[in-house]
Amino acid sequence: MDPPSPVDLDSASQAAAPAPAARPRTPLKARVRRAGERAVLWLHRQADRFDVIPTEFGEDVEVDQTDARAILREWLRQARLWAGYNPEEMFALKAGAVAVGLALLMLVALVGAVR
Repeated sequence: MDPPSPVDLDSASQAAAPAPAARPRTPLKARVRRAGERAVLWLHRQADRFDVIPTEFGEDVEVDQTDARAILREWLRQARLWAGYNPEEMFALKAGAVAVGLALLMLVALVGAVR
C-alpha cells in the first residue's frame, strides 16, 4: 500500500474541520439606535459633570438616569421651554447651526476637490 499523498491529507483535514459559526448580525436599525442611546447617555453625563443641567430638569416627571429615551425626552422638553422664553436666541442658535453645517459641507467639498 502506498502512503497517501500530502495533497490528500490537506484536503481531508480541510473537509473535516468544521466551519466557523457565524455570529448573527444585528440589523442596522438596532445598531444605530444603540449608538444613539450611548451618545445620549454620554452627553447627559458630560452635562452633569460640567454642571449645566437646568434646575427644572426632571421636575414634571422623574427621569431614570439609565434610560436614554427618558433623558432625551426631558432634554427636548427643556429645549422647548427655553425656546418659548427666548425665541430670538433660539433663532440665533438655529442660524448658527446652519452656518456651521454649511462651513463643514464646504470643507468636505474642498477636501474632495483637492484629492
